[in-house]
Amino acid sequence: KALSNNNIIASRVCNMGIIKLNNPQSLNALNHDMVKTLLSLLPVWQSDETIRATLFMGCDVVNKQTKIKSVFCAGGDVKSIYRAGTQNLDEKHGFGFPNLLTSDFFRDEYTVNHIIASQSLAKPQISLWD
Repeated sequence: KALSNNNIIASRVCNMGIIKLNNPQSLNALNHDMVKTLLSLLPVWQSDETIRATLFMGCDVVNKQTKIKSVFCAGGDVKSIYRAGTQNLDEKHGFGFPNLLTSDFFRDEYTVNHIIASQSLAKPQISLWD
């Protein structure tokens, strides 16, 4: 059974959890919705004894008639983070006040990084990227 939030397609094959990033317009960089999906999914898989490993991969990206296989842009979707940081600013504090959406993204992303790192101690992580 596959789970999806449009940008993350999660499925299981035998004893492997498969996470496919599906955000080709940003080279599969993680946006906040993707991070929140991983935050919900990974702890469930971590505690599931029938899952022995996790495979991370990206969807193929076609750019100007060139097909690039399974790409991943590290560091998150910088454009969406920037937009979140400059929109809906607190009127009282203006530009100098950190935007909560941006803070939430980084808090959640680093939590996912910790989950992945600690999960890899017990279950192998396999990543296929170009």
